[in-house]
Amino acid sequence: MKGHIHVGKLNARGVYVSELDTDSAFAFSENTLGLFKMVVCPVKNKDGRYEIRYKKDKEGYTISGECYIISDSDVRVIDRRCRNYWKEDKFGKVLQHEVKTTNALW
Repeated sequence: MKGHIHVGKLNARGVYVSELDTDSAFAFSENTLGLFKMVVCPVKNKDGRYEIRYKKDKEGYTISGECYIISDSDVRVIDRRCRNYWKEDKFGKVLQHEVKTTNALW
């Protein structure tokens, strides 16, 4: 699914991980608090290359990309699974594309 995340700076890898959060939608018998992190990865464009779309604002950047929710009862498991996304080098050189639009669904 497509998702957005706010970050302080851009990185060359193009993979961004949110802070740990809780939501009852992700709660289950072992994860009663609904702990989760969100990972936003580059999206493949029409040319077959990966890109991250971003908007600059006063506090940093809003990143748009392919979103994955990582949920587990153990924070260490969540962190390990997020690092696996970060370590994978399947995206190659990521294009960074600034979006100059006011459309909320960019």
